[in-house]
Amino acid sequence: MDYIKIGLVCLLSLCLAGAVPKGEGSNVGSAMWEGYAAYFPVQRYDVAKKLQQLQDADPGCAAAKLTLPRDSILPDILGPEEHVVVVGVGHYRDIDVIPESLKAEFSTEADSVQFYIPYLTGEDPTDSPKHSLALAGYVSTTRPHIHPDLIVPVHQADSVEVTAHGATVVEGGESFTVTFPSERDCIESGDALWDEFNRLLVEYTLSYNHARGYPFCDKNATAHLPICSAPNSCNSCQYWTHGQLDRCKIRPMVLGNISKEFREVTLLNGDPGPSSNAVITVFDEGEFGIGVTPSCI
Repeated sequence: MDYIKIGLVCLLSLCLAGAVPKGEGSNVGSAMWEGYAAYFPVQRYDVAKKLQQLQDADPGCAAAKLTLPRDSILPDILGPEEHVVVVGVGHYRDIDVIPESLKAEFSTEADSVQFYIPYLTGEDPTDSPKHSLALAGYVSTTRPHIHPDLIVPVHQADSVEVTAHGATVVEGGESFTVTFPSERDCIESGDALWDEFNRLLVEYTLSYNHARGYPFCDKNATAHLPICSAPNSCNSCQYWTHGQLDRCKIRPMVLGNISKEFREVTLLNGDPGPSSNAVITVFDEGEFGIGVTPSCI
């Protein structure tokens, strides 16, 4: 990809230091990611409302136990009633999640746009904000897509376009647009804010819509694959591991047009004003290991 050139890292910037689960987990494989992660301010009230939807829908699921941390995160740049939603834009490529013999039948790499709520706690809002909620992901491929990021609810959109200028998702009559900064070189990041940002570790990700199913798992020859035998329930959490970490802060990404349905999914409104500018935007590339653990809350 000509529009993304930097060092090694993992997924989206949400696995900042490569977490390892406390309990037993399944190592599913590894994949490549290269792209942006932009943190946009949203109202804590709206995040709490989204979390309440989880609680109402399935109170027995681990994700239904997610809460906002008692203290607001990144207080130097966010108000006391603000939180963040992450927009991840980039390219995924499977390395060894599924075997070569199946890669002709499925799409194992794609441009992708994803949405997360990071920095959530479990039932105790005074705990470390180490959880993330995957809201949705979008790809547009000709063959069925096997997304290596297992926990993200991935949708096949009509189109997902990533260019040197930004990204656009179109699904039905709905659309989402974000604009990249004109200058994407690394900027000086040796400050207290950057240190605090990197101190906050998001270790586990849970799914807003936990159901997943891969048709190739029904084949006798593939049923033993880690991706097929990994825990698949509403109490499954994903974690990442990686080796070398090299990440970069760039100038803010800016929200563009966001239609009604995407506003509801992402909690982002795209209206002109301070909330349309990311408070932090990072630029990542590299290989990461994927793991799934039965429960992390």
